Amino acid sequence: EFKLKFETRWYQSIESDWFSSNWSCPFHPDINTDVIIEKGSVLINQPVSCRSLYVAPGVKVILNAGGKIEIKK
Repeated sequence: EFKLKFETRWYQSIESDWFSSNWSCPFHPDINTDVIIEKGSVLINQPVSCRSLYVAPGVKVILNAGGKIEIKK
């Protein structure tokens, strides 16, 4: 069985919005992406999805009204 995996890391600069350009890959994560957030804070204002999610201790994930996270795994 062949599995294609995508991984991206959060590199927060100034903006903390999930849809900003703070990811290690040039695309925003989707249901096929393993997400790694090791520092900073992430603001989610609308539904987002990922295959898996690792959030390091001390990282803030802020879900505003309308924000939710769908994790496939």
